[in-house]
Order: sequence, then C-alpha cells, then structure tokens
Amino acid sequence: MLNYTHTSTRTRPLLPVSASALAETLTPHAIAALMHTFGTLISFLRQRSHVLQYEVVAALALFHCQFDRCTYARIERGRRAPRFDQLAALYKALVRSGVEIRSAERAAYLVLARKKIASKGSHRERIQAAEWEALAADLAAFDASEEVVEQVP
Repeated sequence: MLNYTHTSTRTRPLLPVSASALAETLTPHAIAALMHTFGTLISFLRQRSHVLQYEVVAALALFHCQFDRCTYARIERGRRAPRFDQLAALYKALVRSGVEIRSAERAAYLVLARKKIASKGSHRERIQAAEWEALAADLAAFDASEEVVEQVP
C-alpha cells in the first residue's frame, strides 16, 4: 500500500512517497506531467529522501556551482530557472546529498529542465539537441559511477 503526502497547501497533487512507486510505474513524460514543473520535481525527490535544502546547497560546492539556499529555494518554487550549464551540477549535488533518483526520474528531470529553460523570459539560452543528449549521457554515467561507489565495501 502506498503512503501519500500532501507537501503544501499550494496546487501540488498528492504524491506517492514510495521511491519505487513513482519511477517504476510511470514513464518519464508521465512523471513530468504529474509534477508539472522542474521545481516541483526536485523538491519532491529531495523531500522523499529526507534531504534538506542546505544539504543540497553544500553538495553544490563540490561541483563548483555556487548557489545559496535562497537561490536554490527559488528554483524549487519555480521563481528561478537554472542555467543549462548548472543542470549537471544540480543533479549531481542532489544525488551526492542523498537524494535517490531513478532512471525514469532522471529523464523527467531533463524533460522539465528543458521546459523551464525554454520558458525563460530573459537571458534565453539556445541549447542544441546534441548538448541535451550529452547532458543525458553525463548524468547516466554519473549515476552508474555512484552505484559502483555504493557497492564497494
């Protein structure tokens, strides 16, 4: 039986708490549709893993990306879009801080990030399809390397 939680009184849907329930039963586009926004997705993933915002911000420094907690919170609330060159560092910081992200959720991360960056009113970025594919490959390789590290006794 799935446990459900309502994280806010805002317009967020009831979301399954189980780590496997979201990623194993839904496609990346279904996850993206359920979450609606990039910020909602990263907030859900972080909260599901019981990781605090300041822990993600601390991990960002390991990947040479300087966000303060307020800036990170604005990304989660959808008030700020990360730059394309910050997406890998943000993803890696989430994982390094203890956030569990499965492959379908990683794909949804990219779908929603692309949507968020495309919706920027100013400071628009022109990112080629090959750059998105390279980012997807980088994140998948990072996930594979993190799994190897976890298996080493």
